[in-house]
Amino acid sequence: MKETTGAKTENHTVEIGNLPRMNQSKSTQRMTMSARMNTFLTIAPFVCALLVAAIHCHIDSPPMGSVEVWIPSWVAYGVAPAAVPIFLMISGFLFFLTADSMRQVAKKMLRRVRTVLLPFLAWSAAYYVAFNAGASLLGSENVHVDWSLLGILKGVIFYKYAYAMWFMFVLVGLVILSPVIYWILKSRIATVAVIGLASVMAVLQPLFHLNLEIVIDGESKVLFAWNCFLAYFCGCAASKIDYEAWIDRLTRISYPAVVAGLAVTGSLDTLIFGKLIPCFHERIAVPGVTVLMVILLFKIAHDNQNANARIIPAVSTMSVYGIHPIVALITWQLLSRLPIPMLAVYFLRVILTLSISCAASVLIRKIKPLNFVLNGNRQ
Repeated sequence: MKETTGAKTENHTVEIGNLPRMNQSKSTQRMTMSARMNTFLTIAPFVCALLVAAIHCHIDSPPMGSVEVWIPSWVAYGVAPAAVPIFLMISGFLFFLTADSMRQVAKKMLRRVRTVLLPFLAWSAAYYVAFNAGASLLGSENVHVDWSLLGILKGVIFYKYAYAMWFMFVLVGLVILSPVIYWILKSRIATVAVIGLASVMAVLQPLFHLNLEIVIDGESKVLFAWNCFLAYFCGCAASKIDYEAWIDRLTRISYPAVVAGLAVTGSLDTLIFGKLIPCFHERIAVPGVTVLMVILLFKIAHDNQNANARIIPAVSTMSVYGIHPIVALITWQLLSRLPIPMLAVYFLRVILTLSISCAASVLIRKIKPLNFVLNGNRQ
């Protein structure tokens, strides 16, 4: 009888017998390991959505140096930037977890048309129409209204008004590279070499502008970013090793050590080196915080692997990611008028933005046409 776990990748269940290079001599241990991985894959995207909301709810208004600015800055710029690398690592991990042949890679790429490309275009189109329609109705001079076919295509494809969609745009490009990544992963030497090369390129990028970019209507759009590729490829590579053994090692690190690491790294970034050393934030602080955040999430998943979290699975992080910018704008307009400290405004804004976005996400999932277009028909 074949054992299965609850570890979900896309719309199917992963069978333990198909997990790559796992020790299959201890079935009970495998079940426990799979349970904690399933918990990690459930809570990590939700936490990342919270972190993304924390970034987009941050506004520098009081003078820098005040507590009201430093604490939100520590959250938004010191810790929250780990969200995108973790999202990318999870995307790469899930793509190649069961992709053991070129045929499976092709099937997964086709599925990503529905789960990644379609929602990206739908959300980008929604923002384009909303902003242009709003500008037309209000007679705004700050927005150039363009209803031409070329204008619409450029505005939608290059997410002119859906600024948060840059991550999805980059992810589409990474999915296109899947056949190349598949062949690289077949060789351990090639895998290590690519990780090394991508690490070097990511560090040197700010000095030599090594990312692939295109300028559209005066705005630079990233087609390929080395730091994003590194995070995605590390997730791909993790699916082909005994990742459970690595989780065992990572979860031995104590909570105080992880939290202290996050506090110190975020503080050094926001208070000192982030301003003195131009590359410190993206090339040192963000990778460090990402590793620490992954460890923290694995520890939480390990300690709560049998918890029955019913609310989080009902929330689609895709919908939250798509709708939260407009919600953040509305909550700012409401909260900024209240006679309360800016620090309270920030945290209330994050809580309200995430709560409203999650509620909208659940509603979108219940409406089948909207779930298909805006959420890729994720179940």
